[in-house]
Amino acid sequence: MGSKQSKQVQFQINVPADAEPGGHYAVFRFTGQAPELQETGVALSASIGTLVLLRIGGAITEKANVVEYYSATPTFAKSAFFETGPIGFVERIRNDGNIHIKPTGTIEVTDMLGRNAGTLRVNGDPTNPQDPPRSILPQSIRRFQQTLNSKWMFGRYTAKMKLTYGPNATLLESTTTFWVIPYKLILLVLLIGIILFFLIRFLIRRYNQHIIKLAQKANQDTLQNPSQGTAPMAGSSSSHKPAHKPATNHKKPTNPPKRQKK
Repeated sequence: MGSKQSKQVQFQINVPADAEPGGHYAVFRFTGQAPELQETGVALSASIGTLVLLRIGGAITEKANVVEYYSATPTFAKSAFFETGPIGFVERIRNDGNIHIKPTGTIEVTDMLGRNAGTLRVNGDPTNPQDPPRSILPQSIRRFQQTLNSKWMFGRYTAKMKLTYGPNATLLESTTTFWVIPYKLILLVLLIGIILFFLIRFLIRRYNQHIIKLAQKANQDTLQNPSQGTAPMAGSSSSHKPAHKPATNHKKPTNPPKRQKK
């Protein structure tokens, strides 16, 4: 085959009559021919393979279990406490049956009030040809991981995983919780609040001291200049006139007439 060429290959698999029920697997590998060397050296050849999954009818057992399910850092290190997002999730699913399975579903994240904070797909989407679910072979464990790209989060969150697998859509569930506390931001806000409290308290003290000094100075000026201690009342005359006394008539007493002697 030349460069960038493709070719369709047909094959046939003959299943033995005594083949055990369940899953059977094979790999078809194609290897390129190594180039011929003109002199001494090393020749390399590439190979490519594809996995073939077979299902033999009979006593089929489909069983899966959740080995681990936890929240994680963006590098998928296990953690239940975060300062901020994004939040990672890791699932390890074990296939305890005798046939390959494709568990797929969602993770729903809710906050303390029960509000949805995000929904994530686990192991692809059966309705999306670009993201098909991947298989877990019998007696093996497969790891899946997702990332919730929410940055501003606060409080306790619950992440509930619901997966289904097999022709009967068997349900596989698990729940984990985690906390998001931006403690650095909280400490910064508290520090700013404390600084503002003491600053306002200091300014109020200085203002009160200033008012007290002005009042004391005004009292001293009043004691030194008593004539200027009181100001005329508004609406009253500034000139003072003596009160007018009612006039009284003073008459001289009259002497009684003298009697004449005979």
